Amino acid sequence: MAVARTGSFTAAATELGYTQSAISQQIGSLERSLGHTLLLRRPVALTPAGARLLEHATHILRRVDVATSELTQADTPLPRRVAVSPLADLRDALAAPQAGAAVIVDADSAGAIELLTNGGVDAAVVAGVVVPGTPLFSAEAGLFRSASIVEEPVVVIVPDNHPLRAERSDPDTFTDALWIDTPAMAPIAIANRSSRTTYEGTDTTVLLDLVAAGLGLAVLPARSVPGRDDVRAIELDPTRLVLRTESLTLHPMPDVVSLSLDR
Repeated sequence: MAVARTGSFTAAATELGYTQSAISQQIGSLERSLGHTLLLRRPVALTPAGARLLEHATHILRRVDVATSELTQADTPLPRRVAVSPLADLRDALAAPQAGAAVIVDADSAGAIELLTNGGVDAAVVAGVVVPGTPLFSAEAGLFRSASIVEEPVVVIVPDNHPLRAERSDPDTFTDALWIDTPAMAPIAIANRSSRTTYEGTDTTVLLDLVAAGLGLAVLPARSVPGRDDVRAIELDPTRLVLRTESLTLHPMPDVVSLSLDR
């Protein structure tokens, strides 16, 4: 993973604290045991077999981190650190104050998962736009204990002068629209979308300003729609797409995270 990430045996050795020859020997040993060439040497590049192993390695090392964190925390007091991603619905996610003090950590979904994996937090509350009933991290089945907190309607935010005047629409209506990418917030789950603008922040006011300026459309939960006269919200068909908030833990659910399963 280090050689693939840095594109260099020498850089990988420096990052990991080995000599360059030791890295070369380890890669060679791995290739012999697997019976495949994993890396081209000049220039350094992944072979097809190396690219496939890299995908597996990412999941393998994540599982090692999860196992280490789980065993390390097994005898500790009740966890109190929770990573929360933007747009997650916290109204029913966090327990009442009597459950105990908690440290809330802001992180995007990928960052929250990384913190949970390496033991930086004890629980994560994450959100994403999905088809109703679809888990956010189905590809990582069995890695975390997950539970749905709520699925809620989402809206497309458009400039006030947008030609579509409907209050509710199908996602297919916006297939060819120009979007604002929001990687740190919820991804846009609409096919064939195009974008020229990326907003890497999490401030919805800034995002709304970008929409009002005509740089593209955006998706937000219906609960976050503000009273502004320069943008409008068009609700997406909730049988097609929703914003799902999930809680993820390594252990049985900590007291600080309370599930609301009846919403």
